Amino acid sequence: MVQIKNEIYNPVDYLRHIQDHVDFLMKISKEHDSIFIVEDETLSRAVLRSLRVIEQATLRIDSSFKEKNKEIPWNELTAFKNVLGLDVDYNRVRSIIENDIPELEIKIDKLLN
Repeated sequence: MVQIKNEIYNPVDYLRHIQDHVDFLMKISKEHDSIFIVEDETLSRAVLRSLRVIEQATLRIDSSFKEKNKEIPWNELTAFKNVLGLDVDYNRVRSIIENDIPELEIKIDKLLN
C-alpha cells in the first residue's frame, strides 16, 4: 500500500480511478469520432485529463502489486506522459483511445472482479 499525506491507499483504490477514466474514454470513443475528439477543445482536454489520471494512478500503485499483476501494461500506462506533453501527439492519443483503452478496460475489469 502507498501512503500519501498520512493516508494509506490500497492499489484497488487506484485501479478504481483508472477504471473510472477508462470507462469515460470508452464512452467518448463510442459517442464521437476520433477526429472530433481532437477538434473539440473541451472534449480534447477531458480526454487528455483522463489519460493523465490513468498515468498518475499507475505511478502510485506499489511495485509489488504490479509484479503480481503483470497482465496490466504498467510501463505503457506510465509512458502516457510522453504523449501528454506541451506538444500533444494527437495521432498517438487517437491510437491509445482506439486500440489500447479497450484492452485495458477488459484487463482492469477482470482484475477488479
